[in-house]
Amino acid sequence: MKQLVISTILFCSLLLPISVSAQSDVIAARKANFKQSGMAMRQMRTHIANADYEAIEKSATQIAAWAEQMPEFFPANSGPDTNKTSARAAIWNDFDTFTALAQNNHKAAMALGDAARNADNAGIMAAMQSLGQTCGACHSKFKD
Repeated sequence: MKQLVISTILFCSLLLPISVSAQSDVIAARKANFKQSGMAMRQMRTHIANADYEAIEKSATQIAAWAEQMPEFFPANSGPDTNKTSARAAIWNDFDTFTALAQNNHKAAMALGDAARNADNAGIMAAMQSLGQTCGACHSKFKD
C-alpha cells in the first residue's frame, strides 16, 4: 500500500510540469494568433487603399480561421489566476458569451471575404467596420 501511495505521488508530480508547460504553450499560441490577426487587420487598410481584393480576401480568411478556432485556445486553467495573460477570468466565467463573440467575429470576417471576392467596395467598408466592432466587443468584455 505504501508503495502504491508513493508511486501515485511520483506520477502526479511528473504530470504537473507537463500541464504547466501545456498551458504556457496554449497561451503562447493564442497570443501569436491574436498578433497575426491584428497584423492582418492593419494590412487590410493598405489592401483596401490599393483595391487589392485578393489580399483583402486572404486576410479576411485568415482572421475567420482564427476566430473559428479561438475558443479552443482558452482551455480551463489558462486564465489569469494561474498564468500571465491579459485574458480576463470573465472568459471562463461566461464562456458561452465568449464563444458567441468569437462566432460573430468569424461571421464578420467571412462577410468581408465575400465582399472582397465580389469587389464590392461599399460592402468591404461596411464589413471592415463590422469586423472592427466584433473585435472591440470581445476586447472590452474579456481583455485587460
